[in-house]
Amino acid sequence: MIIANHELNASVFDGVYPYSGITNAIARRKNILKVWVKRGMLKEYVGERVRAGEKYFNLVIIPGELGHSNVFQDSEKCITVPSIVFLERSELLPRDEVVSALGLDSRKKTALIQLGAGNINDIETQAEIVIDTVSRFDNIQVVLASSVIAQRSLKGVRSVKIITDYPLSRYYLGFDFAITAAGYNTVAELTYFGVPSIFIPNLQTGADDQVRRATLAAASGTSLVVHPFSVTRLEECLAVMLDDKKNAEYRKCCLSCLTVNGAESVVAILTQALFGPK
Repeated sequence: MIIANHELNASVFDGVYPYSGITNAIARRKNILKVWVKRGMLKEYVGERVRAGEKYFNLVIIPGELGHSNVFQDSEKCITVPSIVFLERSELLPRDEVVSALGLDSRKKTALIQLGAGNINDIETQAEIVIDTVSRFDNIQVVLASSVIAQRSLKGVRSVKIITDYPLSRYYLGFDFAITAAGYNTVAELTYFGVPSIFIPNLQTGADDQVRRATLAAASGTSLVVHPFSVTRLEECLAVMLDDKKNAEYRKCCLSCLTVNGAESVVAILTQALFGPK
């Protein structure tokens, strides 16, 4: 009904797997461009089911992981683009504005902790452990991010600054480093905006392979990974991130690893598919 009422020329689905409601609707429309923006780094056992969904689309766009800086054609209908992020660097709040907005101490180093929405795993217990470990180091303050889509509150977590906002990346310049899960958006945005990170992969995701993503990110020199999780390993990573020289090296590597926003490439691809070459 939406497609018919608005006389749409294209349907662009962004998700892990196209739901039957989507595929049934677009299958009945022969003259619209059907595009799937498909996450690429999935666990092996879901790969075949996901690939089967490609038959419903004219074009499949895959947002690249770290290291993908160019647009390239994977197959007749699949195109990989550089990592996609929501904001540009110019849209981020300056550090002093973040410090003021969040009521932080400008003399202390600041760590952002964001372990996911907590809808599929218990992040409150893990957050307590992480905060307790960070608090053993001197001259550091913590901001705990609570997702806007979280079904459970983090108010039970010990008294630290809690922020619930979207997009969270607006505040990234206020943090010296981050301790986060390794979802696609989080890894891409922290890297693109130059925030050195310690990734703790969520092992309970249904399809997203966070372990592989975090491992590749660490191999690129932009971050560290705690897997399997242990307090000892986390302490080792914290010591690295609190070293000014090493922190600066990770920050520089982040900014050089992701230099373009793949969103612009997607716009160019869709424009050409709809209207032809300029």
